[in-house]
Amino acid sequence: MLEAKNISVTLGGAAVLKHISFTLSSGSRTVLLGENGAGKTTLLRTLAGMQPPSDGVITSQARIAVLGQSVGFPKGLTVQEVLHLVHQLALQPRPLDWLINTCQLDDFLKHKVDGLSGGQHRRLAIALSLVESCDLLLLDEPSNALDYDSKVRLQQGLAELSCAIVLCTHDIDEAQQLGEQLLVLEQGELVFHGAKQQMFEQLKRFTVQASTSLAHPAVAQGQLNLLTNTPEQDVRWLLNQDQNLANLRVREISLNEAISQFKQGVAA
Repeated sequence: MLEAKNISVTLGGAAVLKHISFTLSSGSRTVLLGENGAGKTTLLRTLAGMQPPSDGVITSQARIAVLGQSVGFPKGLTVQEVLHLVHQLALQPRPLDWLINTCQLDDFLKHKVDGLSGGQHRRLAIALSLVESCDLLLLDEPSNALDYDSKVRLQQGLAELSCAIVLCTHDIDEAQQLGEQLLVLEQGELVFHGAKQQMFEQLKRFTVQASTSLAHPAVAQGQLNLLTNTPEQDVRWLLNQDQNLANLRVREISLNEAISQFKQGVAA
């Protein structure tokens, strides 16, 4: 459905994307991961035809819909009026009731768009991006400013769509929920491209930290920093081995730490 071959983008003399290649198939679910400045938004804009590549080729005949990070609405109109206006202009609109339910707009349809909260503004923006039936839906941080219930309902709504989706996020848990294929960017380079199962089966998702006198490969200057998928088992072992263990902490790894694993070959 879409093929990117050796895509590079240079903006203001800086290389934002560097030799990116991948394919998207019809109906696929792809999550684009990366820290701020990794090039995620630029890649989405390039796929949408909004930013021409400096090098490389994108081949696609897909009808594309896009949700950006910042969306403006006509002032003075209600949510219902904006939604109906865009819906009337669509060539192949999705049902209004489905849009309202998926984006939970019921409670503020009659509110003026000028006075919407951050979460309400985002829910309307998502609804507008979903109005037109398309082959490929590009979503840039759709869950920003959404509460938990809104995130869950959005995930359910996206799961009902038959089109291909590329969703950009910082949230590794959101990636696990929504993605079948993952694209991981760091500083404009594609450091991982593959199936979600392949990534999460090999990724060590927790880190155990503590102050200890134990001799262990994960201990440096008395500080343990252990990547693991079995934190409970490792903590029990540590407590049995070191009665003076202190400052124990167990947490999920950050996205930056996950990318670091890829670059070091731990999860490649």
